[in-house]
Amino acid sequence: IPDSVFAKHESKHFNHVTTKAELAAVLTKMKALQASFEVTQALRFALLVFMRPANVCNLKWTQIDFDQGVITIEANEMKKEREFLVPLSKQATVILSEIKPLTGHTEFVFNSPYSTGKPISRDSLSNALRRNGITEISPHGLRHTASTLLHEEGCSSDAIELQLSHVIGGIRGVYNKAQYFDQRKVMMQDWADYVDKLSRNKF
Repeated sequence: IPDSVFAKHESKHFNHVTTKAELAAVLTKMKALQASFEVTQALRFALLVFMRPANVCNLKWTQIDFDQGVITIEANEMKKEREFLVPLSKQATVILSEIKPLTGHTEFVFNSPYSTGKPISRDSLSNALRRNGITEISPHGLRHTASTLLHEEGCSSDAIELQLSHVIGGIRGVYNKAQYFDQRKVMMQDWADYVDKLSRNKF
C-alpha cells in the first residue's frame, strides 16, 4: 500500500480577503479591470451572488426570472436533491441587464467572445484577476470573503450557508429543510448595498 494513502488531506486554499479595507482595495482594482466585457461582468456578478465560479460561467438565460428577481439552479447542477433559488439584488439585476444586449441571443449569459456557443471558462476569471495584479483574491475566494464579512455584520449563519449552497450539519441540518429565501433576499440586497458603499461608487 503506497504511503500516499495515509497522507493527511489538506483542503485547497482559495485566496480571499477578510476585512472591509481589503475588500475596498480589491473593488478599486476591479473597477479598472482590463478584460473582456463578459469576464468583467461575470466577476462583478460573482461577488454579488456567491455562486460557485462554474455556476456563474455556465449560467443560462433560461435560468433567470427577471420578474421574480431569482435564478433557478437545477438539482443536478448542484448535486442536490432539489433545485436551488438564488435571489437577485438590484445591482446584480443591472449587471445582467447590461450584458443582455450582447449575449441575450445566445444560450449563456456570459457567452465566450472567442467561441461560438460556449460560455467563458473558470480559468478566464482567474487569469483576468492575475493579469490585473489582483492576487489577493480568487474567483472562488469571493465566496469566502462574502461569508466572512456577512458573519461579521451579524447576519444569520444559516442564511449565509444556504446562500453558499452549503449543507447545514448536525441535527439542525436534518430537520431544517427551509431555504430561508425571503431572509436571503434581504441579505443579498444588503450585501450589494454594502459593496456599493465600500467601493464609494458603483463598480
